[in-house]
Amino acid sequence: MKKHLKITEPVFRSCVDVIIGYNFDEARKWIQARQHKDDPPIDDFHRFSDGVSFTIKSETGREHEILWFPSTKNIGVLVHEIAHLTFRILTKKQIPIREENDEIFCYLQEYYFREILKRI
Repeated sequence: MKKHLKITEPVFRSCVDVIIGYNFDEARKWIQARQHKDDPPIDDFHRFSDGVSFTIKSETGREHEILWFPSTKNIGVLVHEIAHLTFRILTKKQIPIREENDEIFCYLQEYYFREILKRI
């Protein structure tokens, strides 16, 4: 089953589009329809991935977070890709990722994981 989830997180005001159940070509087409014409296309390297987390530049020039999962059979892949997303969000917010403030990382990762699980 194909799903598109738009998840907004209130504390950091972050947002991600999650596309689930699309094969690589379908996901690339979905993404390209929303991508700025100068943004490079999604690399074929990801064709055989179980999930990908990346940032695109939207048509308005703003950065846009995407999670793509051809399937949700492997929950470990969800956690893995959400961790990548979490690193990017915190880096963009200039929040260092270290043990002294690991709760921030854990909160954000848990938030996105929980929201995805609720909706799939």
